Amino acid sequence: MLQRTVDTTDNALTRLRAREMIVLLDKVGRLDDFDYALMLRTLNFIEVHDEDRLSVVFQSGIRISVR
Repeated sequence: MLQRTVDTTDNALTRLRAREMIVLLDKVGRLDDFDYALMLRTLNFIEVHDEDRLSVVFQSGIRISVR
């Protein structure tokens, strides 16, 4: 998904952030504990939609919605 963003976006900043996220995922791998420093480098913002739904938006432009 990130590589597709790199290949298709016209936004240079989104392309840069997606490339950075690819490198981080390769370097860090799966996390078992919360990593505050990594969160600051990757998270853009969190949207709270209503009582049972929110979206996590990353610097790379990827949005994950959860219930």
